[in-house]
Amino acid sequence: FDNIRLPLNTIISPKMSNTIISSIQNIHNENNANRLGSEYIIQSIMENLFVSISRKTHNFSFNSADYEKTLQRKFEKMRLDFYNDPGKFRVKSMAKELDFSITHFSYLYKKFFNITPMNDLTKARIDYVKNIDIININTYELSELLGFNSIEYFYRWFKTHFKMTQREYKANLRED
Repeated sequence: FDNIRLPLNTIISPKMSNTIISSIQNIHNENNANRLGSEYIIQSIMENLFVSISRKTHNFSFNSADYEKTLQRKFEKMRLDFYNDPGKFRVKSMAKELDFSITHFSYLYKKFFNITPMNDLTKARIDYVKNIDIININTYELSELLGFNSIEYFYRWFKTHFKMTQREYKANLRED
């Protein structure tokens, strides 16, 4: 602990919870695998965990106003990215990228934008459909572009949000 300057008796920021949980899961998996050299892998995972905690603790700014502004800029950048390409984003992956639990990420997102991340992602998907040339895209390609893993779910989602099927939507576009 002295070598990595891990501060003892220090409160750890909730922002580090995903790093800690991930490390504990890796240690658990390695321990249950009963492979040769597991103790060395576990030791390495523990050292990485403690170094990560030390770095985040030493680099953490306690000026809450600056921290919140920095955090909001990160959220705004992520939001801009997912409005441009909503198929690459999931609430779970966004929370993980910023190292928050889904619950805390959703709380902060709603605080910054007055909308839940799932509702905003849905809005981004709807806007994306309205702004692309959907006529030459088949259903499977469109569902992939929007990030859906299930065609059946995509059909229900489309019908719910556009009040018509994708085929009917395309027909209406052709008429215009």
